[in-house]
Amino acid sequence: MLTLPSDITREEVLLLEIVKLRMLSKLTKTQQIIFLMLYELDYNQCDVAEVLGVTEGAITHHKYKIRTKLDDIKK
Repeated sequence: MLTLPSDITREEVLLLEIVKLRMLSKLTKTQQIIFLMLYELDYNQCDVAEVLGVTEGAITHHKYKIRTKLDDIKK
């Protein structure tokens, strides 16, 4: 789970939320769920696969696709 610095300002928190929403808007609904479960809720890959009823390999594939899509935002 991502930990924010203790001295972060309200404005910085809001900016991070805007960035996160922009990132999530680039993903499919399934990818959004996987992203949030892994990186916001701190689920492990095995648990995410079990909850979604897919294999761990499918989660690995989705993680690759998520990274690819989000890398495109930087360009």
